Amino acid sequence: MLSETVTALGGLKTAFDVAKALISAKSDSERLAAIADLQAALIDIQHQTLALQAAMAELQDEAITLRRSNETLQRRSTDLSRYQLVKFDETGAAAYRLRPEHVGGDEIDHYLCPNCYQKGEKSILQEDGRSLFCPSCAMRIYIRKQRPLRPSHRLV
Repeated sequence: MLSETVTALGGLKTAFDVAKALISAKSDSERLAAIADLQAALIDIQHQTLALQAAMAELQDEAITLRRSNETLQRRSTDLSRYQLVKFDETGAAAYRLRPEHVGGDEIDHYLCPNCYQKGEKSILQEDGRSLFCPSCAMRIYIRKQRPLRPSHRLV
């Protein structure tokens, strides 16, 4: 956009120089030539102004997009900060758990997948007995050790 601005300013200087030549023209032919040059310079300035306006609109669109993206990232960060990494004592596995101060009302106690959490995504783990399962990335976190099976009859 800086180069377009410099070009537009150069066009203005050209128009100013042509206008000075028009004022100092001594004959009708010199005046007509200066008028034609001035019109050409003004048309060039109009084109440069349109290019500047297009560049400005593009920058404004980019600023809006960046602002929205920033707001989304801030909301996501705030939401994810409501969780803390916890370790399951029995297996040593870890997951993100909703902090106790946020449990209640519409929020129930739950865990988030640590793999998805690291990507900035929120995926609630589903419990199936001895493990938690992530429906987004299929990660399985074991929270209870498997109990050894007891034989139903004795061998002699």
